[in-house]
Amino acid sequence: MKVLVVWVAIAFADEASFSACRWQTTVGNQSVWTVSSNELEEALLGDGYDKSVRPGVAATKEIDAPTENVSVHMHLLSFAIDEIDQTMTARGYFRWFWRDQRLAYESPWEYPGACEEPEQVWNLSPEREIWRPDLYAENYRESNILDEETGKLTWIYPDGSVFYSRYLNAVFECKIKAQKMPFDSHVCSIDVSSYSYSATHVRITAEENGIDPDSTRSNAIWELDRTSARSELRYYHDSVWPFVTLRIHITRRSKYHKIYSMVPAAIFLAIVYAGFFIDRTSAPARVGISVTSVLILRLLLNSVFAGMETVSYEIYLTQFLTIALVFGCVSVGQYGVVQYYMHEEQRAVSRRWTLEKLKGRTNTRMESVRSRRPKSRPPPKRSSSSNEETKNDDPPATTTDDADDQCWDNKYLPSPRNPIWDRDVEYMKALFDRFDSDDSGRIEAREASNVLRYYGVFVDTNHARDLILNWRFMNKLQIPVDHRNVSLNFAQFQDFLSNYENYSLGEADTKKFLFQPRSLQCDVVCRYCWFPVVVITYLLHWVAWFR
Repeated sequence: MKVLVVWVAIAFADEASFSACRWQTTVGNQSVWTVSSNELEEALLGDGYDKSVRPGVAATKEIDAPTENVSVHMHLLSFAIDEIDQTMTARGYFRWFWRDQRLAYESPWEYPGACEEPEQVWNLSPEREIWRPDLYAENYRESNILDEETGKLTWIYPDGSVFYSRYLNAVFECKIKAQKMPFDSHVCSIDVSSYSYSATHVRITAEENGIDPDSTRSNAIWELDRTSARSELRYYHDSVWPFVTLRIHITRRSKYHKIYSMVPAAIFLAIVYAGFFIDRTSAPARVGISVTSVLILRLLLNSVFAGMETVSYEIYLTQFLTIALVFGCVSVGQYGVVQYYMHEEQRAVSRRWTLEKLKGRTNTRMESVRSRRPKSRPPPKRSSSSNEETKNDDPPATTTDDADDQCWDNKYLPSPRNPIWDRDVEYMKALFDRFDSDDSGRIEAREASNVLRYYGVFVDTNHARDLILNWRFMNKLQIPVDHRNVSLNFAQFQDFLSNYENYSLGEADTKKFLFQPRSLQCDVVCRYCWFPVVVITYLLHWVAWFR
């Protein structure tokens, strides 16, 4: 069955003429021969038509007339999401369908030969209006159409069915909670309702799925998955109002954030990891790699925040970049710890110079005392007169040289009252007590290893035991059969430590982790543990979000 179309297009000023077409139509109880669109408008929309009265009331003449059924549909052309403003801009054609029996007529093609072209379209005059359900969008924010009076279309079918369409370019509220960004999906909706007609007057439903997605072009950021619609009733001010929600299900295209946010973060984490294999003494290289990576990761994080609204909830992508930033900062802090231990190791080397001076003072003390002592002089000869003096009771007078000779040992030989000797002895005694952890009064191989570590010599327990055995051999002391029981008392410890270079077996190349320098231990730990920790952290992070 063909349809007579009434097309309301105010954008076009010209009016179609039907001078070559004449047909008879029935309006009410009158039979009218129509020659032009103006005559048909007069017949259909004359003084007897009241646009303020809904069709059911006009037909039954009763206020509680049957509910008007209105269906809506949207032909969506494109959409855009603004995450900062939390809005969706939709562009398309918004269509309404209802029936008004007052607009029913007989079509001209029911009279063969009346028209050469039965399907005629006329433009309704601007002053001609019909009843329309006053639909509005509850989450509507603003319109982007310059002239609201353009882009409207009305088709009227012979049975009184009305098809109303208008071009739509509007902004709607759309709450985007991007917690799983960039793998997030959202639902944006258009909530359509009647402003003045309650649910007892108008019933609103969605035509098909409410939105036609076939013609929709997904944009560069979002992809349209599907559309849906739902009708419901809502209570406002003790009244029930009809609502239909047109939903757009969208999914973010994650490729951009994968390539330009997540992959660079992983690359710079790999660069940070490579920095642990650079010599720890190369401070510019280590610091440059760590600090540069931290700054770039911070820039990536800022670029993500720039395209989002300020939110208080956690976001997967920002957490991903924050974890990378934290690991970058950890690498900077790790090298700070390495520098601290390197400084302590340099202090240990400087203590070895102090030990060398102590050794020199110990070896030269007695030689210095002997060299400063005067040579022995023969006793003075006594004259004959002296014999006479001996008879007297008075003792012979003592000369100044004799007095100096008698007290020489008290002045220059080492004694507990000598401050230099006291200081050296106290230093060695304090060192002995400090490393004698079991208070046995002897320094064992394990404790000797700690003593040498204190002076910047990093040897393991076995190497320290070999040093003690070599010291006993060089000093012609007996070597026990069980080498594990070798130890040093305080006097032996003094000689062993003061003359360490004489008993050294060369530079110790120990491969045991616990006996390596602390600065090297920090790098070794990061070389073996940093990468697995990063991988496990990100796996747990993924499971926590998407399990």
